[in-house]
Amino acid sequence: MTKRLVIPVDGRSIIILINSSAEESVHNTFVSVITEVCQNEFVAKSFPEITFHLEDESNNGSLGFTDFDKAKEGFAVITLYVSNIFMSFGFSAPEVFKEVFRDGIKRTVIHEFTHLWQYFTTKVISQNIAATQTLLKKSLQLDKSVQGIGVIRYVMRHFFQKLFFEGLANFNEKFQAQQLIFSEDTFDKFVYEANECVQIMIVKINEIQKLLHSNTNENEIAEKLKEFYESLSGMFSYTIGEHMVYAILFIDHTKTLSDLLTFELFDFVAVYESCMLQKKFVPIVSGTSGKGIFDYKREVDKLTLFYEEFKQKSS
Repeated sequence: MTKRLVIPVDGRSIIILINSSAEESVHNTFVSVITEVCQNEFVAKSFPEITFHLEDESNNGSLGFTDFDKAKEGFAVITLYVSNIFMSFGFSAPEVFKEVFRDGIKRTVIHEFTHLWQYFTTKVISQNIAATQTLLKKSLQLDKSVQGIGVIRYVMRHFFQKLFFEGLANFNEKFQAQQLIFSEDTFDKFVYEANECVQIMIVKINEIQKLLHSNTNENEIAEKLKEFYESLSGMFSYTIGEHMVYAILFIDHTKTLSDLLTFELFDFVAVYESCMLQKKFVPIVSGTSGKGIFDYKREVDKLTLFYEEFKQKSS
């Protein structure tokens, strides 16, 4: 049976629907942290009413979910997966367990609040991401309707959309939890981690190119493309996107996090490129300039050309 709590916070309503089998003490910790975030964090104060669903776990291992279908109707709804958050943050030494677990809940709540903020402030980008993701899920089904590499443009665009969307949310989650500092060492760390991701991406693209050069059938290529899409949609987009946000704010002191929330997708990428070049670093990614290690236009054009050659050989 679902337990319903309504908590007034400075004239706003926080509704918490508990449908989790966890112990009451765990639920109380979630309620306490949610209330704290809604009282103190700027991004949470933008919503006069917010509903939280506490569920046991998600099928894909995610910690939380922002319901964009409800957002379209004007409602702010966030789902938190109690078991997944506990598994991610709950296993620590007894003396720090409570602090680490509370911090994990707080980070997740702020992450999902940032997505809500993005939806209501940059609705067009949010809807484009949802539309692209729906198209990709249909296109990447391995049947006769698949045109193999023909969906590469959508795969790449979805990746760049998630750089923007998840990068901002990941950064804000850690920043509001006071887990980020601005320093040369931290900047270098983010560059290193993002570069590690992009090098793996390049290897995966080279694997697709090799398949196109061989006599591989189109379903095998589609399978490899699906694997590539899943890797881009996973931690690669979070890690590289967070690096991009950090780089902009660290290098360009005229920009704020609120400014970035109002950017169009490729404006965000262009400002990032400019900041990295200003600091004499090669951008990890770029849009159409060709200056990044991984350039959107260059990779799309290259794979499209390989695919056209493949189709000619197989016809």
